[in-house]
Amino acid sequence: MRTLPRGERTTLLASDGYSLTATRFGAGSPLRGHIVVAGATGVPQTFYARFAGYVASRGFTTLTFDYRGIGQSKPASLDDPAVPELRELCMRVRAPIAAANALDDAWAPPRSRDAFLLNAYRNTHVDRIDIDPHDLGPIGHMGYFRRNASPLWDRVLDWFAERHMEGSWDARPVRGVPRHPT
Repeated sequence: MRTLPRGERTTLLASDGYSLTATRFGAGSPLRGHIVVAGATGVPQTFYARFAGYVASRGFTTLTFDYRGIGQSKPASLDDPAVPELRELCMRVRAPIAAANALDDAWAPPRSRDAFLLNAYRNTHVDRIDIDPHDLGPIGHMGYFRRNASPLWDRVLDWFAERHMEGSWDARPVRGVPRHPT
């Protein structure tokens, strides 16, 4: 088993001056692209470290981070944080979003992903990926990040690499990872 890259801790500064703790996992050669792991709400970035290290070993510089109030981005006190309206912030997002959900996830099925993403992120391209467990075995909630999920990671990383090479987020789906038009 190969040794996965370790991340380097860094700080991101939000537009309102709030500091977010992040971890950058440098890519191996050749560089295939860049990926930001925007984790589940309330889940610390350390949950995604194994995945991020694997992705970096496959040639993608990877960034994980803790949202404000979570993990290493948590302030000393959580009393009455001043948070701008979420809708306004989502409208500022311009980077393309690839959102993958397992079809056997009872907690976060694709329809709940779509209800949020398609209403919140109106100024960017959202590529929705439904992961069918038929070929891969049960995935369920958060199963995408289990130790034995690397075959699934490889499929999605190939999908990202194809988009990077084509300069497009509207290209063909990866086998077993169908794309839904937005």
